[in-house]
Amino acid sequence: MLLISKPTLPIPEIVSPPVPSAKEPYAEKPCAVFVDDHFHYINEDERYKDGDYTTLEEAASKCQAIVDEFLRDQLAPSASILMRSSWSASS
Repeated sequence: MLLISKPTLPIPEIVSPPVPSAKEPYAEKPCAVFVDDHFHYINEDERYKDGDYTTLEEAASKCQAIVDEFLRDQLAPSASILMRSSWSASS
């Protein structure tokens, strides 16, 4: 009986591909606030970036200020009081 051994293959050296360097460094202010006009939602020109913020709390505070300003300018004073009570209830 003739025995044929399996050929031994060399184990290839594991080589990691080079990691591409980041083209842009991590953002110092990772949270951005965008404002959309829902009356013109199809028109992308009606969207604008209000700013970049370091923390989510700062960005959320800016969003709240934008809504507060809109309601103060557009609605009756009684709605402004109602708005303040809804913000304090959600906090």
